[in-house]
Amino acid sequence: MVLLTNMQIKIGIASIVIIIGVIVSISAIGGLNSDGPMKSEINLDEIRQISHTLGSDNAPITIIEFGDYQCPFCGEWYQQTSPTLNEKYIQTGKVQLIYVDYPFLGADSYPTSYASFCAEEQGMYWEFHDILFVNQGNTNDGWASPDNIREFAQDIDLDMDQYDQCVSSTTYKQTLEDNLQIGREHGVSQTPTFIVLNDKGQFQKIEGKQPLSVFDDIIEKMS
Repeated sequence: MVLLTNMQIKIGIASIVIIIGVIVSISAIGGLNSDGPMKSEINLDEIRQISHTLGSDNAPITIIEFGDYQCPFCGEWYQQTSPTLNEKYIQTGKVQLIYVDYPFLGADSYPTSYASFCAEEQGMYWEFHDILFVNQGNTNDGWASPDNIREFAQDIDLDMDQYDQCVSSTTYKQTLEDNLQIGREHGVSQTPTFIVLNDKGQFQKIEGKQPLSVFDDIIEKMS
């Protein structure tokens, strides 16, 4: 029988800890990028036509966000990271954000996204986007019922006759289906998912509510 000294045992334990740390670090990095299928090119013109932009079209960096108003992690990213990213990059002309309404979590996802396009008809998409996230409840618990969504529309002073006519139509049904298709083509299987790309066509995919430091690092490398 081989007996290990206390020093050998301590070294062995330390080695195991280091190995576990490396594995965890690799997993964390891997979580930024999906292993799912993804197109080799990003058609920004196509995405802009069926989504909503915030910031300059001439920004050297574009961040495409696939989000669902029902998604709690989207709500947390909106509250915790989006304000600073907006102030640091979007308002300074360095980044344009494209928000792709991606209603895939449940029954209440589609009405919120559809209503946001109706708000866009009156030039108030981002105001509606904000009020939805500020008032976000739990997934499919009824917070996004038609009556509640209508109240949010009233709160931002939309013309309610125009709003009611829009939400009762099918004007944006195909647009939302196209959004879902674009997401599938780029391997979007969770929200939020981000694609960061530069004016050279290079891009990186990020999954989950990553902190601002992750975006800082990628934007710096792509600039």
